[in-house]
Amino acid sequence: MRSRFFRTAGGLVVGLSALLIILSRAEPHRPPIADPVPLARVSGRVEVDQLPVAGVQVRYIPCSEIAETRERFLNRFFVHTHEDGTFSLSTYVDGDGIPYGEYDLEFTWMEQCFSGEKDRLRGAYSDPQKTFLRITVDQNKDELDLGTIRLKSSNAASTTTVR
Repeated sequence: MRSRFFRTAGGLVVGLSALLIILSRAEPHRPPIADPVPLARVSGRVEVDQLPVAGVQVRYIPCSEIAETRERFLNRFFVHTHEDGTFSLSTYVDGDGIPYGEYDLEFTWMEQCFSGEKDRLRGAYSDPQKTFLRITVDQNKDELDLGTIRLKSSNAASTTTVR
């Protein structure tokens, strides 16, 4: 009797484990967006010390209130560069663009080290007191190509504006 109980309990545990694995791999369901704001695609390429790099975080901060309350749909205002250094800013899904307006862009390139994380760019492009790059996403354009953004791993950044 006891071995039958353990076989049944063991089967139940295995079955529940399999169900949990399947459910954990399912994509979360997001409600359809009833009234999405118009977006413009914004893309560019990041080079550090004249080389394209992957993993640079591009953070975009609205300079004024935007019409979209994205907390419902997206809990971040950043993207990472791909292997070739390219990136596309996002609102609802990867690469779909951002609402019209002005944004400050910040760049960090985090590295894991023994004591935690450190910015390989030494904070030169992510100082909230000093804007490195300000962009204007114009409602008369559907796309804004920022071109190549050149960063240095050792020197301080200067202020830049793209329109």
